[in-house]
Amino acid sequence: MTKVLTEIESQGLLVRHKKSREKQEADRIKVVLLVDDGWSFEKIAKALFLDESTVGRHYHAYEEEKRLKADYKGSKPLLTEARVLKVIQSPGRDPLHNH
Repeated sequence: MTKVLTEIESQGLLVRHKKSREKQEADRIKVVLLVDDGWSFEKIAKALFLDESTVGRHYHAYEEEKRLKADYKGSKPLLTEARVLKVIQSPGRDPLHNH
């Protein structure tokens, strides 16, 4: 692969990597920087203990959207609002079952 990052982008990513407290974000930055340095997805995956497809997803997310954070939005809550209120009002009871 050819270099796609400008020197300014590369330096900015290095600074962001040093400041990052999130492992996933730091791994994504490393992926982008290493691909830009000519490393293969396979080599990066081995070095970072990631799956090769994960490396590809991280790189393409940056390449297409400049995204370095996970886009996970979570799942639907198990408790309804009414049950949440019941839990708050009745500590020690099982919130998933009606009593």
